[in-house]
Amino acid sequence: MKTITLTLFVLLLLNSCALKREQNKKIAFTIMDKSITENTLITLQISNNTNVNYYLPIIKSFKDQKWFFIMSNEELSFFYIPFIISNDEKDLRWKTENCFDEQIMDKEVEQLDELWKQKKINITIDDLILLKSGKNIEIKIPINLHIKISKYCKWDLENFNDQEQLKIAINYNQKEKELANKFLSFKTLDTLKKMGYELYDKGIISNKVNLILDKQ
Repeated sequence: MKTITLTLFVLLLLNSCALKREQNKKIAFTIMDKSITENTLITLQISNNTNVNYYLPIIKSFKDQKWFFIMSNEELSFFYIPFIISNDEKDLRWKTENCFDEQIMDKEVEQLDELWKQKKINITIDDLILLKSGKNIEIKIPINLHIKISKYCKWDLENFNDQEQLKIAINYNQKEKELANKFLSFKTLDTLKKMGYELYDKGIISNKVNLILDKQ
């Protein structure tokens, strides 16, 4: 019996070590804040634990979440790092009551859409996150649960004010390499290749921390 117990312990220890080695070969997201208050900034550390230089198609110049609500699904899957907010039972979803009203001519949304069209054909390496092997960087991400796109278009996280305790995590969606060819110019891709950077195409999930609602 002692032999079986010892064998199981050794197997568990080996599996644990193998898992840690596997994790150390990836890029990791770590929320550095012990907790986050709504309408503030998350400090996210991105760690490259591999021996490869990678780029992440996270557009650093976007300081406002509203950009992401006008992107197509393909654009979201490639450029967006979603924050996942959950209670004890489920992840909460975004909802809108007025952004798809075809009766409204929304000039603000049209202008924002035009700005994005201009931006996405001029994305350079300066817009992306470049992460050398073995290095860490920190970025700030705004966390707002009520997003005003325009006078007529608003998005909210469903029923968030009714929640007692929420958690937040930051995700990086698995990337399709074909989308890099679709959304990044030949010049940008060629520059990245010459600099020795590859697209990081695996998914990433950060740790979870408490989200404190602003009840004011």
